[in-house]
Amino acid sequence: MKKFLLFTTMCFLFVVAKAQISSMTDLFGEYEFTSNMTVTTDGEKFFKAGRFAQESDVVISKNDVYFAEVSGLAGASGGVMGIQNFDADKKTFGTHNANSNSPWVASTIGMTTPDGANPYNGGYYLEFTYDANGDITIPDFALVRVSDYNATTATILAQFTNCKLTLKNKQVIVLEDMSGNWNFTATTFENDSTFPTQFKMDIVANNQELSEYSVDIMFEGYETVSINNATFNGDELIIPIDDSYISVDEKIALYTYMSPKRQGNIRFKKGSTNSTMTLSSGLRIAQETKTVEGNDTIIGIQGYSFGSAVKEVIVEASDFTGSYKVTSEKVTTTTSDVTYPKSFEIEVKPAADGSYYITKFFDKDVKDINNNVGIPAAISAEDPTKLEISVGVDSRVMSLGNNKYVVLYDQSGSDKGKVTITMNSDGTLAMSDFVTYIYDGNKSTINALFQSNTIVLGDAPQPIDFKKSYTVKYDASNVDVKNAVIEFPTEWEIAFTEFSESKIAISSFLGCDISLINQGGYLIEVDADDIRTIKVDLSSGTRYLKAVVQGEQYLLVRNVDGESKGELVITIDEEGNVTISDFSVCLMDSESGDIAVVATYSSNANTTAVDAVEDEAAIAVQGGVISIAQEAAVEVYNLTGVCVYNGVTTEVSGLARGIYIVKVGTTVRRVIL
Repeated sequence: MKKFLLFTTMCFLFVVAKAQISSMTDLFGEYEFTSNMTVTTDGEKFFKAGRFAQESDVVISKNDVYFAEVSGLAGASGGVMGIQNFDADKKTFGTHNANSNSPWVASTIGMTTPDGANPYNGGYYLEFTYDANGDITIPDFALVRVSDYNATTATILAQFTNCKLTLKNKQVIVLEDMSGNWNFTATTFENDSTFPTQFKMDIVANNQELSEYSVDIMFEGYETVSINNATFNGDELIIPIDDSYISVDEKIALYTYMSPKRQGNIRFKKGSTNSTMTLSSGLRIAQETKTVEGNDTIIGIQGYSFGSAVKEVIVEASDFTGSYKVTSEKVTTTTSDVTYPKSFEIEVKPAADGSYYITKFFDKDVKDINNNVGIPAAISAEDPTKLEISVGVDSRVMSLGNNKYVVLYDQSGSDKGKVTITMNSDGTLAMSDFVTYIYDGNKSTINALFQSNTIVLGDAPQPIDFKKSYTVKYDASNVDVKNAVIEFPTEWEIAFTEFSESKIAISSFLGCDISLINQGGYLIEVDADDIRTIKVDLSSGTRYLKAVVQGEQYLLVRNVDGESKGELVITIDEEGNVTISDFSVCLMDSESGDIAVVATYSSNANTTAVDAVEDEAAIAVQGGVISIAQEAAVEVYNLTGVCVYNGVTTEVSGLARGIYIVKVGTTVRRVIL
């Protein structure tokens, strides 16, 4: 089979333990925090409530924004501390934002120097110091409570001295193979230089652990720089330079960026896969010259403060033959001439020359209206995981009769681009946004825009209709009420609302309107592998249910153990039956921070009954007559998209036998007469 070059991922994983500490990655692991703690009178109630501790478990781990994150320091249970600086020479790391990154108890309790002065406005920098064994010391500090948003004064709750982090378990570092041919392109460079802004790197692993590498750096027209002692720690590829000349005769060499030196390190930060890296240290190309007095003078030729490198990987072209179910999250129509389904089938068939044809679109056979073969498609020459579907007036996806067609255009409405289907490395598929036009032989008129299209191979379940509400019925034995602060119903409603243009939130839960108290509701994620399952992240923010006493006591939704961990998983099948993972309702005291479980709901497939309540118009068919429960504006279309009835009525009759699409308000129903 033909092979192509593609930037993608090929991973080979090994475990490696490193003794030397050269980056924050080498400090990742589990630690024990110990200290000498003095609790003030003002801090007693917070200490008894478990808001801080003299000893605690601490984790230092990866963070996508900062060098690392620290959680659990001094028993902190909320948020994480983002580490902003690391210095291997001084053996220190630290943060300028000890409080904004780590809310200890609430927004009015934080960390500062031992005297508690100006906790948020005093330029407080928290610096950690580590030794060769990975044990860490922390300067003395205080936990304080501030009384106003300006945070100019504070009440000391506790003071901590002799603070240490003792390594318990070092995190196992799993390294990916960074070997390959890489292409670097600078995105920020010195514009007044004509020196190349691109170069190549050949990277080869030197050991089985994938921690040591040889790197050849090649600028077009210059000599290759070979470096044999580069290292990789799972986060950064560190390339040491030492008189690394790309032209010995002209004395042109690689230099560090901010303080140009011929000795130092060039650092590339690994991307989300092992096929991308970003230049994190900067890089300079400079020339050494001699003055009349004989002193060295460095002349900068080119500087790159930022750029990215992409690895070339050989992969085989994907096979796109098959039937697919496409679901559009958002369909925007400009006219009512055609009714479009949000979920429909397309079919892709191979051609003899290795290309493809789209033979079905919008659930309809499109061969006859496209030269008896279908809409042409082909694998992208640049990316073999993309199938490019032809667009324009000759790409017809629906016939409206009388030489009038619905035709396909790309997402910008242009006939110069393509509509693409992409085969992702994990086996999932993606389809680009697209536009349909109505074409009558002389002109095209935009008709609809299809956005956020999900696509799966073969028959697939229909997505959840979030315009519907669902009523849940629990058996009483599955509801355990420990403290009846409110009535805990066994039958209640789940309803949804549009949180933003592309996101949905739960707006009603357990009989409570949760939209206002949660700034729109519980934001949900649809499971990528099961579009009938939605998840609420219980560890991201407080999930309020309702206020019991405004400003003092609130009910929260948490996991079944009463913790803000894990996910609330809700599955709604195509018949409207709902399964909800076990959860608890907790009562929180705002002043003390005390939280107690007051009720638990457990699921049981044998006793839990769920009814779907459809928020839609009632449409029925009997004796060739379409009936609507109450008088409304009704539109009826045949399968070619032609409107055969449009008016305000409760009944539509006199239509020929066949299949029709009935639209009443926001309800669209397919009926058979």
